Amino acid sequence: MLNAYPLKLPNLSEQLISDIFNLYQNIDTESLFDPKVNFNKFEINQTDQYHKATNTTWSKYKGLSLNVNINKKIKKELKNSIFPVQHLNFYLQIVIGGTALGPHIDSNRILNLLLNISNDDAITSFYDQLVEGKRNLFALDEISDPIETHQFEYNQWYIFNNQKIHGVTNITKPRLAIAANLDMRYIDFYNQYKDTLIGAPRETRTPTPK
Repeated sequence: MLNAYPLKLPNLSEQLISDIFNLYQNIDTESLFDPKVNFNKFEINQTDQYHKATNTTWSKYKGLSLNVNINKKIKKELKNSIFPVQHLNFYLQIVIGGTALGPHIDSNRILNLLLNISNDDAITSFYDQLVEGKRNLFALDEISDPIETHQFEYNQWYIFNNQKIHGVTNITKPRLAIAANLDMRYIDFYNQYKDTLIGAPRETRTPTPK
């Protein structure tokens, strides 16, 4: 079982993607928060170590709400989805500056629907944890080599396990994605909506929860 799969969901129209890009153009990106403000000194030190060891620099991340009208348009274009989307709140993920998001676990997200709309070359990698203890940020020597990597295709929906250690490298330009948080475990989504996952194995055994 992988930690991210493309989904059998309709692509968004180019007009809607253009409308969302226009919203981004009007955002004061300089005011996006410092990526270090939400973490304690120990965790910041771990990620500083990662960036030093890999010769990369912190990128800034922000999730910004999309207005009601844009949300309605997204849901209308996804109305034939196998699983319900009408209760979801879609928002815009923005990653700017720097060259990487160091290995981390998202403390406020369990499971994401994700649609890359920036057509970038960034690479998302997942890792195993090599140290004891629960935390959000990791140094290079605290994680395994990548156990899987993904380059998310433009205008293709993915399901994404936010509770597995992951990081993003090869960030060369602003990275934009439409996302929605799902309040269910990855293993439960996998089992319930397996037929929507492109490339998921068809064996009947139950995957081990992560």
